[in-house]
Amino acid sequence: MARYWVAAVALLLTGCTSVVTGAASVDTADVQRYQEEHAPLTSQLAFGDVNSVDYCSLLDLDGIKKAGLTDVSGTSPSLSSCEVEGQLSGQKMAVGVGFLDSGVVDSNRIPDTKKKLDRGLTLSKASYNDEYSCLYYLAFTDKVSMQVYVDNLADAPTSSVADAMCETDDAVLDGVVDSIKAKKVTHLTFGGNSVGAVDACQLASDADVQAQMGPVPVEKKPKIPTKHRCRWQEPVHNNALSVLLDIGKPPTGPIEQLGNHPAVINAAGSSCLATTAIRPYPQAKNGEYELAEVYLYARNGVADPCVPVRAVANVAFPKLPAS
Repeated sequence: MARYWVAAVALLLTGCTSVVTGAASVDTADVQRYQEEHAPLTSQLAFGDVNSVDYCSLLDLDGIKKAGLTDVSGTSPSLSSCEVEGQLSGQKMAVGVGFLDSGVVDSNRIPDTKKKLDRGLTLSKASYNDEYSCLYYLAFTDKVSMQVYVDNLADAPTSSVADAMCETDDAVLDGVVDSIKAKKVTHLTFGGNSVGAVDACQLASDADVQAQMGPVPVEKKPKIPTKHRCRWQEPVHNNALSVLLDIGKPPTGPIEQLGNHPAVINAAGSSCLATTAIRPYPQAKNGEYELAEVYLYARNGVADPCVPVRAVANVAFPKLPAS
């Protein structure tokens, strides 16, 4: 009977509507369920609203522990990812998933066919995987990709841990795929004045960013399918400026006013980050706040990366929801 039911569904899906006397009828709900369980997986079919995904619902903590990660921390909400920390071979690791992008063509992403994925899912790995990082990209049929990663946080990573890191990342990836297929993805909820409802690309215009990045035209790159990250890249020097909305711990350090918001500047070499904490996140687990950030990584041609960061923050932060 099961084989007949599958055949009947297949006939219905191909548009055959002839009535066969004495044949069992097919429940339309069964047909819809069959379609949902076998259709090629786009990011929308996998996640629903990509702007509110709770990426922590994709992490199988039990599977991660079985793969060898110990002393695993709890998860915390974030608008773009979910990450836990733990120990692997005596070294501190961060294990996470998230950071969607779309249509990226990158020679550093190498197709990886070792896992048998169905429903149109494809896998790539970073060409530079080593004892510092193991990174996979899980791609959906609409060319949206998601990162699945293990980062080594130790001060002096040892090369012997590289294989174990990727074995752990394999387990993380398996859990992500299983969670998506089992429809375990859940969503964060946002109030009307939450940064979760804000489009980061509307906080600063192309002209605002261009004025700070020099004469070479900037472009939004890569394409990001969620609205909580917006990134502009200057193609000659590859300097990149981002406006980010997130949930996390409030920043610490000297406070200055940027765009009528108290903000903290963190500079390190060729990078600079301005962060303002807007309000406590209502569903906080560990004291998280709603945050807005402006970040610049300047490879060349920028004497002080904090100058453009402050200028863009002065434009972007006044457009944030009232605290």
